[in-house]
Amino acid sequence: MKIKNKIFDKIEETFKDVEFEDVEFNIEYLNSYFENCKFINCKFNSKFNSDIIKDVHFIGCDFSGSEFKNSYFLNVKFEDMEMDNFFNVITFQKTTFKNITFKDNKLLTGSFNECEFENVKFENIEFIKFTFYKTNSDIKFKNCKFIKTSLKEMELKNHDFSNFYFEVVSFDNSTLENCIFDNSTLKIVSFLDTTLINCSFFNVVSQSSTFENSNIKNTNFIHSIFERNDFSGIKGENIGFENVNINYSMFVNSVLNNIKFQDNSMDNLDFSYAILENIKSDKIPKNSNFHKTQFYESDIDDRYYIPNEALIRAEDWEVDDELVGLKEENEKY
Repeated sequence: MKIKNKIFDKIEETFKDVEFEDVEFNIEYLNSYFENCKFINCKFNSKFNSDIIKDVHFIGCDFSGSEFKNSYFLNVKFEDMEMDNFFNVITFQKTTFKNITFKDNKLLTGSFNECEFENVKFENIEFIKFTFYKTNSDIKFKNCKFIKTSLKEMELKNHDFSNFYFEVVSFDNSTLENCIFDNSTLKIVSFLDTTLINCSFFNVVSQSSTFENSNIKNTNFIHSIFERNDFSGIKGENIGFENVNINYSMFVNSVLNNIKFQDNSMDNLDFSYAILENIKSDKIPKNSNFHKTQFYESDIDDRYYIPNEALIRAEDWEVDDELVGLKEENEKY
């Protein structure tokens, strides 16, 4: 069945295997079920600010080249949706999503432009060249979840991911600038080969996540918990690890400059082969590995706990036998 060049002002129906082309859904209220439908160059636009797309289920639908503008989605589900046509871009513009589920979708070549998300769940989603775009106002998120979702090779700026729940999420090879992850949970989240600039991870709980080989600059990890995180190979500058609980994590082969490790609980960390310059710390982490770690111009209390295999630059520190190389202390740590 095909419906073409039609205008709907109100719909309360079920559609299956229907192709809509050049159709306008100028909806006042919509309560419907769409399964395996195609929406080709369609428009979902609200005539009034009070218009709501409510209690709608889109399953297995194709929205090639369609546009959602000034819409309000409430209790809507998008499942098994694939937008994979390079020449037919889907756009959500000035759209509000509340209590929405995006599940098992592949989003390719499109954008969320000046949208708001509240209690939105993205599960098993692959974003490819799909952007969260900001013009005159911010993209706004509140109490959202990303689960088993790929956000690889994306550029994200000025986004607030506070109070989010992330589980098995990839930001690999992305650039994040001025992004906020405060009060969020990161469980098995990957920032592999990612650039983080002016970002905030305040009061974060991060478990089994990786920042491996990333460039991190002017970013704070404060009042947070990090368990079994991998910071190996990172290049970090002006980073704050203050008031954190960080355990069983790795900084192998990392290059860190102007970093603060203060007022922390630190245990079982691996700094082997790392280069640490201008580090300020009030303690050395317990049960940790400093094999061939290089320290430059650093200010660290409890320096006598640093083991012999660490390479202390005497020209940068005033060190003596009472502070460094005490064999009995090394055997403890």
